[in-house]
Amino acid sequence: MFLFSYFISKEIILPIKRLAHAMKKVGETKINIEVVKKPKNEIGEIISGFNQMIKRIDDLFTLMIEIERKKRKSEIDMLKYQINPHFLYNTINSIRFSAMKHKDEITTNMLITLSRLLRNTLSHKSNLIQLKKEMQTIRDYIILQQLRYDNKLNVEYNIEGKTQHLYVPYMILQPIIENSIMHGLNLKLNSGGFANIILNSYLDDNNTHIISIYDNGGGIASPIMENIMEHHSNIVSDSTQIGLYNIHKRIRLQYGEPYGIEIQSVVGEYTNVKFILPVIRNMEESIPISFDQIENYTSERSG
Repeated sequence: MFLFSYFISKEIILPIKRLAHAMKKVGETKINIEVVKKPKNEIGEIISGFNQMIKRIDDLFTLMIEIERKKRKSEIDMLKYQINPHFLYNTINSIRFSAMKHKDEITTNMLITLSRLLRNTLSHKSNLIQLKKEMQTIRDYIILQQLRYDNKLNVEYNIEGKTQHLYVPYMILQPIIENSIMHGLNLKLNSGGFANIILNSYLDDNNTHIISIYDNGGGIASPIMENIMEHHSNIVSDSTQIGLYNIHKRIRLQYGEPYGIEIQSVVGEYTNVKFILPVIRNMEESIPISFDQIENYTSERSG
């Protein structure tokens, strides 16, 4: 009886007590814990399963913390592009030159448009915005640029009605429009050529929202375009390329694959930046982290 009691105590009761103690610690949010001694019986299998579950939970928490950290950094990076100092500088210069040239109605319209643009930009606090509201900001920005370039800039809007009320990440379109005007179309705008931007929004299927910004400007050189999404420091150096990478990273961190940015470009002919987004019909909708992401992250850590 003594030996039997000793066996029961060692092989069953003590492991169960260790398991119960570990469960209590987990309940106190101490996730990183493991039951070390495991008997070679059914109790041991339960303990092994518990250890694996705790490791998975710990990996998930670590992944969530890392993703949130990267999202915060990405959002901070994007703040640099929300109110671009070059944009303000160019706009102020535009108003000054317009005031010298016209001194009346056009200057007033530019000031009104700029005031509305800044008010809408600075007052928005959420990470998401309805496309129709974002488009108002884009239209105001484009109006200012058209006035700056004496209406030499032509812009076409092809926005499907059913995408107007969808939500998109805030302030992802304006930096691309700005790049198109300041870099892609700059030569044509200053030499009297035909400068054109086409902005499309449509549903590719029930789960994918596509927004594309096309310009017939100078294009992006092939080596830069091939490496821009990987953010290779020896190639991606200027603010245009960093801005594209940051927007891509922001979308990818928020929604995972296959969402993000795709770029098509031919030097001297065109650039087409395509946003691949989930269909978000209200502010509460979100895409959970998949177990594939957890597995990949766990593999990277163990590797």
